[in-house]
Amino acid sequence: MDLIGDSSIILLSSDLQQIIIDKNSAELSNFIKKFIEDFPNETIHFQNIDYDTLLKVTEYLEYHKDKKPKKIPKPLPNKDFKEIIEEWDYNFIDIDTNRVFKIMEAANFMDIRPLLNLTCAKISSLIKGKNPIEIRRVLGFKDDIDESDNNEEKME
Repeated sequence: MDLIGDSSIILLSSDLQQIIIDKNSAELSNFIKKFIEDFPNETIHFQNIDYDTLLKVTEYLEYHKDKKPKKIPKPLPNKDFKEIIEEWDYNFIDIDTNRVFKIMEAANFMDIRPLLNLTCAKISSLIKGKNPIEIRRVLGFKDDIDESDNNEEKME
């Protein structure tokens, strides 16, 4: 029996590290909520989410257990991203782009809509108003497009 009492559950990362989280926080994830309904006494093993990412996701769940996340406008207005979301969420997601993408994937898999919206908004804010070459740099893609490629595409 892997349930810690009636109020906590164990999450297991892909690198086999455990995180204990209270059930009410964890159930903000629709995936976890359904899993607990079907397998109430089992550890939830996330084979595709590493420990650091899962820890960051649980931090979000624990914070928002009693504080509903602010709705993020779509599309993003031309304001500073910091003005659009709450300060805690801004500080939470003020991390490198690769980590944002890992959290985005985890939020999608775990069905945590507000966290998925936050990560998507963060990426959108980074690329808003940028040209394709700037977007590739912001997102960390290999810069394999050169000006001659762009000129050829325009001519076709």
